[in-house]
This record gives sequence, C-alpha cells and structure tokens, in this order.
Amino acid sequence: MGVLLLALLAGSSVAHAGAAGEYDMKAAYLFNFAKFINWPEGSFAREDQPIQICVLGRDDFNDALGHVSRGRSVQGREIEVKKLRGGGGDDAKARSCNILFVSRSESGRETDLLSSLQGQPVVTVGEVEGFTQFGGVFNYVSEGTRIRFELNRKAAEAKGLSVSSRLVRLAQITD
Repeated sequence: MGVLLLALLAGSSVAHAGAAGEYDMKAAYLFNFAKFINWPEGSFAREDQPIQICVLGRDDFNDALGHVSRGRSVQGREIEVKKLRGGGGDDAKARSCNILFVSRSESGRETDLLSSLQGQPVVTVGEVEGFTQFGGVFNYVSEGTRIRFELNRKAAEAKGLSVSSRLVRLAQITD
C-alpha cells in the first residue's frame, strides 16, 4: 500500500503490483479513490453514514479491502465493505453503494448494470477492457506488473461526482 500512496501523492499514474498482489493494489486504489472524490449533497442519509465500498461478483480481494480500510476513515466517515452477488442478483442493492467494484466475472453485463445506475452517485470501478467506454467511472488496466486506471470524467459528472484534480492528473482520461 505504501507504493500506491507514494504513487498517488507523487503524481505517478502507475503502481507496481510486484511486491503486493494485484488485488492488494486494486484495494488500495479503491480506498484512495474515496479520499479524492466528493459525492453530491444528499448522497448520505446521515452525517455519520459510512462510505460503502461494494464488490459485485467474484471477490478476488480476499481480505485486502478489509485490511486496507479497517479502523480508518475517509472524509470523517468509516469505510464499510460489502459483497454483492453477481449475475444480476444484487444489482438493485448496488444503488446503495458509494463505490462499486464490478468484478470481471460480470463481464458482458456492463451495459445493463451501468444503465441501472445512471444518474446515481455511485463511483463504478471495473477491470475489463472498455468499462469506461460503457459509462463506468474508473477502470483498472494491468500492464505486466503495473496497474493504472482510466477515468471517464463525463460519467463522473453525470453522477454529480466531483473528482479531485490530483486524481485526474494520475488517470488516463477516456472520455
């Protein structure tokens, strides 16, 4: 996780996944996305409502998400990790997530899923080619031992999300 933090703060759009596993790096990115995004007013019902990071489909994170967020808060909110079934079973529950990671096990369903979340302030993050072109906000791209991310600013804006310029500088823009 230290490599990721340094990468985010130093301005590098690429993090090395060699020492840490691929999903350790992806988990660290998800946690850090929460730091650099502002949700529109009314996205949280209560002042103390946690930021929900949800995993839709196969969960290859093991406990990496829990490890990276356990006992920590972002923007004064705790982080809550939820696992959602794939295959359309929990698509309605995805609307209550603040950050939704869409596993590659959901490949082929992107268009329907993203349509069902249109206008909702949910930061959608994928890991399959074309995810941001389908309307996802972020997409992970692996290049050997490196992981970078793409950003669809128009998709974020359509959801009322404000992405910090620090994060924008690190992303490959796809819109």
